[in-house]
Amino acid sequence: MKLNENVVMGYARKEGIDCFDKASADLVADLLIVVSYGNMIPKNMLDYKFGSLNLHPSFLPKYRGSAPIQRAIISGEKEIGVSWIKLVKDLDAGPILFQGSVEFDYKDKNDNYNSAKKRVSIVGSNLLTKNWENIFSLNLNQQKQSGEVTWAARITQNERVLDFSKGSKELNSLIKALDPYPGAKCRHGDSWITLKQSSFSEDFNFQPGEVKVQGDSLMIGTSKGVLIVGCVVPEGRKVMTGRDFLNSRPNAKFN
Repeated sequence: MKLNENVVMGYARKEGIDCFDKASADLVADLLIVVSYGNMIPKNMLDYKFGSLNLHPSFLPKYRGSAPIQRAIISGEKEIGVSWIKLVKDLDAGPILFQGSVEFDYKDKNDNYNSAKKRVSIVGSNLLTKNWENIFSLNLNQQKQSGEVTWAARITQNERVLDFSKGSKELNSLIKALDPYPGAKCRHGDSWITLKQSSFSEDFNFQPGEVKVQGDSLMIGTSKGVLIVGCVVPEGRKVMTGRDFLNSRPNAKFN
C-alpha cells in the first residue's frame, strides 16, 4: 500500500521522526488511523488490536465518497460533519465512533473549501485526542449508521462551469466549494475565467452575466441577486483583483 505525501509525513520528517511511505501486507500494528487516504484499506489491516479508524468529513451516511466537503458546500449545508468511523470492507460504511461539526459562512469571502478542510482537521484531531482513553480501553460506543445513504462523487469538468441563469446563492456555493481547486469558471469572450473569494447579495439585480465593480471586487448579475467576487484568474494568467480585471476590460460580460 503506497502512502501519498501529506502534512503528517512532512511534519515527521521535519522533526526527525521515522516515517514510512509504504505499508506492506504483513505489517503488524495495534492501531490504524486513516485520514484523507482515498483508497481501500486491505482486509487484513481492518482488525488491529485497537481498531482501524477513519476520519470522514460528513454526517455519515450522508456524503459517502471522495468529495464530501465540496458536495456539502455545493448543497449549501450550514454545518459540515466530522465523523470518526471504524473501517469495514465497504466504503465509508463502518459504525460511527464519535462525531463533531464545523460551521460554514457563505457570506464570508474568505470561507471556502480550503478553510473548511482546515477546521475539519482541527475538530477531527481534537475528537481523537479526547477519546484516546476509550480507544485504548476498547470502550468505544459504536453506532450503526442510520438514515439515507447519499454519495459525494468527484467534481466533473462540466460541474465547474457557472450558469448565470441560476441564482447568486447557488453559484456562490459552487465557487466556494471549488476554491482554491479546481475552480469554478465562466466564459469571457473566447477565454475561461476562474472566480475566487466570493460572496453574494440578493439586494441588487443585474442582467445575468453583467459585470460592475464594487471596491476591488466584481459584482456579477445572476437570475436572482449578484455574485461579489474578490479575485479572478483569466486563462493563462495570474490571479488578479476584480477591479484590475475590469480596468482593462471595461465592457466585460460573462457567459
